[in-house]
Amino acid sequence: MKDSVFNDESSYFNSWYNITKYFDKFFANRIGNLNISPNEVMFLSKIYYNKGISQKAIANQMLVSEAYVTKMFKSLNNKNLVKKSIDPKNNTRRQLFLTEKGKKVF
Repeated sequence: MKDSVFNDESSYFNSWYNITKYFDKFFANRIGNLNISPNEVMFLSKIYYNKGISQKAIANQMLVSEAYVTKMFKSLNNKNLVKKSIDPKNNTRRQLFLTEKGKKVF
């Protein structure tokens, strides 16, 4: 049987694997029945700490595509956690905010 970096307890890959594995378990236990993913929590965090942030700004900060942010927004909007409004200073820009339910969930 070939050796794997995951067999070496001191490897960085093994450490990273264990951290992510245990984080997933921790997150699942803490989040309960809210039906949101760790990625959605990151998205909620960006909006919570940056009220009125644009989808483009979130994409740039999280290093993801604007299409991914749109998909994430739609998912959270369907769960009534986020809302979108038109920027009064720039009609082409949409600002994102947490709903009251979104604030409670976050």
